Amino acid sequence: MDLKRNDFIIIFQKAFLVIILLLIITLLVLHKFKKSTKAVDNQLPVDEDVVYLISKLKEDIVSNGEGLYLDNEKYVYKGVNVNNYVKYNGIIWRIVEFDENITLITDEVITSLSYGENNDFDESYIKKYLSNTGDINSGVFENKILGNGEALTFKNLCLNETCSEKSSRQKVGLLSKEQYENSKVSDETYIDGSFFLITKKNNNIYYVVDGDLKDTLPNEIHGIKPIIFIKGDVLYIDGDGSIETPYILNKTNGINIGDFVSIDDITYRIIDKNNNSYKIALDGVFDNDIVYSKYHNKFLVNELDSVAYYLNHEYYDSLNKEILLNTTWYNGIFEDENHDYSNIYSDSFISHVGLLNIGDFYINDYTDYYLMTPSIDNEIYVIQDYNVRRSKIDKIYKIRPCFSIKRNIGINGGNGTKNDPYILVTSEDENISK
Repeated sequence: MDLKRNDFIIIFQKAFLVIILLLIITLLVLHKFKKSTKAVDNQLPVDEDVVYLISKLKEDIVSNGEGLYLDNEKYVYKGVNVNNYVKYNGIIWRIVEFDENITLITDEVITSLSYGENNDFDESYIKKYLSNTGDINSGVFENKILGNGEALTFKNLCLNETCSEKSSRQKVGLLSKEQYENSKVSDETYIDGSFFLITKKNNNIYYVVDGDLKDTLPNEIHGIKPIIFIKGDVLYIDGDGSIETPYILNKTNGINIGDFVSIDDITYRIIDKNNNSYKIALDGVFDNDIVYSKYHNKFLVNELDSVAYYLNHEYYDSLNKEILLNTTWYNGIFEDENHDYSNIYSDSFISHVGLLNIGDFYINDYTDYYLMTPSIDNEIYVIQDYNVRRSKIDKIYKIRPCFSIKRNIGINGGNGTKNDPYILVTSEDENISK
């Protein structure tokens, strides 16, 4: 009798454990199902505790005028005065369009480059500059701006007007002609500046200049406004899409490339950073009566009566030495038939003060000033009409100095914008926050 009773207890215990296990499995499955259930609208996971950026954007759809349109199952921003500003990795972008993913374009022209030997994006110098391709000195933009890019995704890019040609999968690229034209209302758009598009026209490539579509040889030099692709499930953190309070996609700490800083009441812009230093350029240009050089197109700091000598002697003496660092500057000749930007890295020197180079960020902010990039025939490159041009070394242009400062410097106010730059501490006696 006791044996049967014990058998019954054992069977009951096993059955009870099986039932409990089945209940646990059922609960887990239901929980996973709830988390992965797709909303009908844009296929986003349902979760009452979070707000997705895409859901936030769809609150303001329009059917006429400027704003966000639903256009053939894709949401597209059109017009000039649209609240589609985004801050991501410290850079201001504009939302171009979205479906399951979001396409962003930089609000500013980042730099100026040649497209390359032909008009194929996959073989272009621009792709090498934007993305890590495995080539030496590739991925300048990706390495310095995008970082690990956890929110990024990949897309194939249309290379011609019919989209019969597509690039390999990219996470950074250029805007297409169709995307540019779709952004217009009454022939006006928020996407301004002069810059390359990715779309081919026969053997040429389309570009935008002052709002007009034109085409050019691929070895010409024009502005670059990169686009990236953000995953559709990125969360809404803060902001209303205006320039004053852009949508925030991620939190960044400290000073970023593109930020503005003030030192001794003079404003500069961060154009590069590494573990130990920030490289900054004057936010502006100043008049000058000195020729670049009387003899050479190289930046020679000991050549009397040259811009290089002036910057590293008289101008250097006006700077705060407590925060200044020596800098490695690249001075290779940017000249072959097709203008490969990586040629600039073929020569270098060390000094305190220099100038900007082709390929540096934000060289298009101002015009009519010297670059330090040498060309052939003993000429140099300058910024003229907000783009890169060649010039004789004895022609006078304005100066936009550039130098490096310690990265562990403190911040004593400001928010990093042009109108309210970070106030950098230049004395250990001041109250600081880092």
